[in-house]
Amino acid sequence: MTRVLRAEWIKLRRSPLPWLVLLTPILYSIFIIWYFSGRTISDQLQISIYDAYFQVWAAIVVPLGAGLLPGLMSYQEAQAGSFQGLLASRIPRILLYFGKMAMLVLLSTISTALGVILLIVGVKYLVGIPLSPAPFIYGALVAELTTIPLLAMQLWISLALGLGPSIGVEAGGLLLGALSLTSLGDHYWQYLPWGWTARFVMAPGAAFYYEIMPEFENAPFAAVVFLLLTLGGGLLWFGRWEGKKMHD
Repeated sequence: MTRVLRAEWIKLRRSPLPWLVLLTPILYSIFIIWYFSGRTISDQLQISIYDAYFQVWAAIVVPLGAGLLPGLMSYQEAQAGSFQGLLASRIPRILLYFGKMAMLVLLSTISTALGVILLIVGVKYLVGIPLSPAPFIYGALVAELTTIPLLAMQLWISLALGLGPSIGVEAGGLLLGALSLTSLGDHYWQYLPWGWTARFVMAPGAAFYYEIMPEFENAPFAAVVFLLLTLGGGLLWFGRWEGKKMHD
């Protein structure tokens, strides 16, 4: 697996992906730090920072990133001989697929962690706002875990259909994810992959600041089942795929 990951990184290091992974959290964290700088320090301020940062990250950055990262990865493979370089490899298909999935999770984790670290350091030490790192760290962990099912789905879609459909699906998912944060989404969000991050990521904040834990009903079970289905289905499909239908 280490060899597969190294090969994936060699393919991606000259692509736009590393820049997207690094610049997105840096720019977003700088914006949030600037937005809250100069505010009157109060007990509510830390809650406002948490909500503002994670709501936008979960509802906008996660859906778009989950579409762009696998889509660009697939596009690069398509440009390199219509996937034949990938499919002709002597490495077992299951390792190739897991290698791509692992790389997506690694890139997503780096982006999520970088953003939260910069936010904590900037708000606490540069702006001087008292901030407890714990809820932000747990929030980042929850955000990353709930992003993995989306990445599994989008990897399958991007390899099967291409960059455009991958972005298109996530653009629609972005709207559904935003709606899941409203009262309109109270009854259906647990069945929408794009709503899971936006809802789950509020739990660490609610537990830390209000000492309550939101009820998620069947959402955790649905997320696990969805991940297993998309990952297993993608593996079975990739094992038989010849790469001929891509970009015909």
